[in-house]
Amino acid sequence: MYAMLGQIPFLMTDSFTALTTTHNAKFVHHEVIQGKPRTQGLGLLLDKLKFSLRLHWRLGDVGQQYQALHQAFISQDAQALVTGSGQMIGFYIIDKLSVTTTAQNDTGDTLAMDIDVDLTEFIGDPTAPNPTPAIATMDSVPLLSVKDDSINAPIDIETASLMADVGAWHRSDGLLDGIGAKIALLGELGNDPARYALTLSEIVSDGTGIIKGLSNIPALSAYADKLDGMGKFGGAVAYTLGKVGVGIGAVQSGNLTQAKTAFTGAIGAMGVGKSTVSKLTAKIASKKPLKLFKR
Repeated sequence: MYAMLGQIPFLMTDSFTALTTTHNAKFVHHEVIQGKPRTQGLGLLLDKLKFSLRLHWRLGDVGQQYQALHQAFISQDAQALVTGSGQMIGFYIIDKLSVTTTAQNDTGDTLAMDIDVDLTEFIGDPTAPNPTPAIATMDSVPLLSVKDDSINAPIDIETASLMADVGAWHRSDGLLDGIGAKIALLGELGNDPARYALTLSEIVSDGTGIIKGLSNIPALSAYADKLDGMGKFGGAVAYTLGKVGVGIGAVQSGNLTQAKTAFTGAIGAMGVGKSTVSKLTAKIASKKPLKLFKR
């Protein structure tokens, strides 16, 4: 999976064809009697993000995919934007949908379309947005509740456990990526035995950290099985652990070719679980009860 916006997944076949991020700041210019006006910064404005995608009937249900985006637009809710690796980018609201139909059949059904989606950064708690000022009650002052840290509202223990396990997953994924880079570096350290030995030690240490991290993620494993089918995620984790163990042993015995093969296999296995972690991250970000996963 490429990314998720709220509960809408984007697969590699319908990934963004263009992605633009705009950062703006606000300034005021004070007139003076002589010389140019004095400039004063008033802070940052909300980030703007725009992406484009192309839908085609050969790659999926065009109408269904469009309706998912359109319903998210109509809801006016803040949507979590999460990468396929499960990294949380932030919350965004959909300002505008621009749709161009590029192909139809002889009965008027849409076969292909290009969609431009304009997003604006959302600051605050997406589960408790401020009411529209025009319809706010007389005794409410909604703007007073706008705080950057309001997203840190209390969460239930079950969600907290899942968040901790997702964090452990990301740390292990990061360590595994680092191991790949360090193994590649070893080939350049033949004339630096001290650094060579240190890098070997770091690879073993990082591998041990991966085994420790992935061996203790019960909440993530349980929810992942309910989301994507029993055994798929757990099997990927078990395979990763096995390959990392082989890689550590190969490094310690000096067989770098075997180590590289083992760690490459571990990276591939971790990739199997990334879309699952991405979906669960979007669930966590919505801060809604995980009712789909209740026993």
